[in-house]
Amino acid sequence: MASQPEISQLVDHLFRHEAGKLVSVLTRIFGTENLGLAEDVVQDSLVEAINHWQYKGVPDNPSAWLFSVAKNKALNHINREKINCITHPMWLTTCNPNGRLNRH
Repeated sequence: MASQPEISQLVDHLFRHEAGKLVSVLTRIFGTENLGLAEDVVQDSLVEAINHWQYKGVPDNPSAWLFSVAKNKALNHINREKINCITHPMWLTTCNPNGRLNRH
């Protein structure tokens, strides 16, 4: 199992070399209106990698792990948004026809 400094160094490397690619792919999947979301979930995934890999070990393909975690976080956020638009009538005025919150 990798030590904390090794994991931090790997995550730093992934941030420098993979974060932009991840944001780009996620933005292509979820649309340019979700660019901020893509940036947020990539950052969250990098933080989660530091915490998770310390106990579970570094996966065989860290970039793929980060992509999977970031994509799942984005999907969870979008699905929560849709559910909130459906179940909270007071939010209906801020939801667009696709069941997503309007961003101002």
